[in-house]
Amino acid sequence: MADSRADLARIDLAASIDQKDFTALPLQRRLELLPYLPPSRRRNYVLACEDSKALVEAMQPQDLFLTIKEIGLHDAAEIVGLASPEQFQNCLDLDCWNRDVIDAETSWQWLTVLSEAGLDVLMGKVGALDFEVGIALFAEHVKVYVAKEDFDPDEGVPPGSFTADGVYHLVIDASPDRVELIEKMVTDLFHRDSDLYLRLLSAVRDGMNAPVQEEALRWRTARLADLGFPDYVESLKVYSRPDKKKERRDLRSAVPKGDVPPSFAIIRHDGLSVVPLDAAARVDSDDAAAVAAGAAYLVNWLAVADRVDPGDVTQVRELMEKARGYVSIGLHEIGGDPARTLASTPMLDIFRTGFARAKDLADRAKRIVAEHPLIAGDKKALRLDEVSRETVAALLQPRPLLYLGAVKDGAAGMGHFSSAHDVAAISGLLDKVDASAEVFGTVLKIFKKDLLALDLKGLNVPIRDDLTVSRVFNTAVAQKALKDAFVLEPVAAGDLAKLHGLLFVRSGDGWDIAPSAAETVKDIMEVVERKRPDLRRPAMQFMNACLEDLRDSLAHVDFSKEVKPDFIGSLIIRK
Repeated sequence: MADSRADLARIDLAASIDQKDFTALPLQRRLELLPYLPPSRRRNYVLACEDSKALVEAMQPQDLFLTIKEIGLHDAAEIVGLASPEQFQNCLDLDCWNRDVIDAETSWQWLTVLSEAGLDVLMGKVGALDFEVGIALFAEHVKVYVAKEDFDPDEGVPPGSFTADGVYHLVIDASPDRVELIEKMVTDLFHRDSDLYLRLLSAVRDGMNAPVQEEALRWRTARLADLGFPDYVESLKVYSRPDKKKERRDLRSAVPKGDVPPSFAIIRHDGLSVVPLDAAARVDSDDAAAVAAGAAYLVNWLAVADRVDPGDVTQVRELMEKARGYVSIGLHEIGGDPARTLASTPMLDIFRTGFARAKDLADRAKRIVAEHPLIAGDKKALRLDEVSRETVAALLQPRPLLYLGAVKDGAAGMGHFSSAHDVAAISGLLDKVDASAEVFGTVLKIFKKDLLALDLKGLNVPIRDDLTVSRVFNTAVAQKALKDAFVLEPVAAGDLAKLHGLLFVRSGDGWDIAPSAAETVKDIMEVVERKRPDLRRPAMQFMNACLEDLRDSLAHVDFSKEVKPDFIGSLIIRK
């Protein structure tokens, strides 16, 4: 994951190697190449190896799990059968819980697929599961009765019951196929391990489900921690700001010494990486494994914090892309040689540094919404232009997002910040929104109360939400030209021709803003600059954009014909 040159070489080899050549490679080389094979070929190549069981058991549990999920559980039945009991337990840990509760139905699907490998294989792995998990799974479908205690044998056994020993009678509520599977498992367990048989059925009969779930959760949490998955509360630290005053925890410390982190086979054949490839290519070979470990476990932390199913192919890909974006931003913010930063800085802190930039933008958006004279208290910021409005709405999400239309023409919807360019673009856009706040509050003295007091009856403004900042600004400038005062007063339709002469001058085949109007904008800018020098440029950009809108909708109007105010969207006009 950290060495793009090696990645590219493996991708090229995986694209061309045939099954025979793959099976002839040493086991370690096959392990390295497996993540780069597409799912169907990965399955076929593994099963073609004479030592396929050894190959599967050598895979990292999370890699194996993601491979099975990408292939599809039922199509991967033979590979499930080759997994070690510990790997199988890890698969259930990752796939068969609904937050803190065992998902019995999904667990039984895994057991059913595993049963295709034979009863011996099934029971060998079931016997290694947590005892508490076994209780929860059987309790889902089985009620247990004991002869002489729960019923009188002379009067008959419970209707439809099954028994393996004549003492414990089971009433199984499940599909016929599952009933048959449970009966086989119970009978085999009775002959294989009578003590475990008795303990299991006694526990199911006693109905200790709540404490059993709690104990099973504790075991699961401990195992997932060994795989680099923190508990939920701990995982939320991934979104906290880096604290340089305290000792920083390196996510790489979660990797047992000498262990190999998951390589995320689910995405490697696509060439997707958490670490930007240009930086990864320069990481020293001695640091590459540690960087890869930090990247892999960063995604694990995000999966827990975002409540993402670690077996969902699409969501894991999205987490990888999200991680890569904020790592890229973090590297840019930290500065210096990215390869050296990757080798010396915890991956968690690199990500948090990147995400902190998005939080900075979100904090700024909250302040603007709270203080802007025209939108104060209106969290939807409805009076901004569409791009600004959607940008602010995206930033105000519980975790700040990027409005894609602000960085790419024609795009829509929300996504994650992916580069320092995204951060700069949104920062610049907020500069303009911030500048508009100064223009209205410092110079024009127009506030939200003025908007609310405006009677829309007889105006070319259908609804109050159409009173955008640009429309209000242009109306104030128009009244300055007509009455020498900045006021929020609709322009009379009869004054439009006069206003046209005051605001525009002929320039060839087109129209330019008149010098007097340009001077008005310059005066406004100078007042804003004295209070907020940092907003000089964005203030000018904001006002110029408003005037451009005004010129586009009004400058070319032919006043020798009837003028329809409804088609002039850059001004508030009384019809």
